[in-house]
Amino acid sequence: MTKERLPYKRLGLELLVIFLGVSAGFLGDDYRDYLNERRQERELIRQLRNDLQLDADDILPIVRPSRLRAEVMIWLNNRAHGPRPTEDSLTSAIDTLGRDVYFTYEASAHTYSTLRASGGLSLIRDASLRDTIIYYYEDRVPVLEEFNNDAEAFELAWW
Repeated sequence: MTKERLPYKRLGLELLVIFLGVSAGFLGDDYRDYLNERRQERELIRQLRNDLQLDADDILPIVRPSRLRAEVMIWLNNRAHGPRPTEDSLTSAIDTLGRDVYFTYEASAHTYSTLRASGGLSLIRDASLRDTIIYYYEDRVPVLEEFNNDAEAFELAWW
């Protein structure tokens, strides 16, 4: 009787070893996928950071001249409703307006566009970071671009 039970034990043990081997293979494959996704996530975040740095570099030359233009245009507008300014101050203000050319702002959204088209945004695990990225590119960038276009059109119309 013990000889008959022995093959069942051996068969059960072999099935258990096969099951554990296949399970370990699936776990190893899942872990490799996890590591690849984390590597892709780090690369995507690095690329997004580079895009944002390009945006910052593009918008930096716009900030000071735009602020100066706004101040001069407000000054000119206020003087139009009050006492006439001296010719020197008026010439100086107009010269200030024409000193710098307008820069056009266009966001560097290559990485975001690729992520959105490929569905790769899901690689970013941090939901808050993912939502912030989406908010910036879907909401803020269009506003910045529209503001820049409106400011340029306004100044051209003013001239």
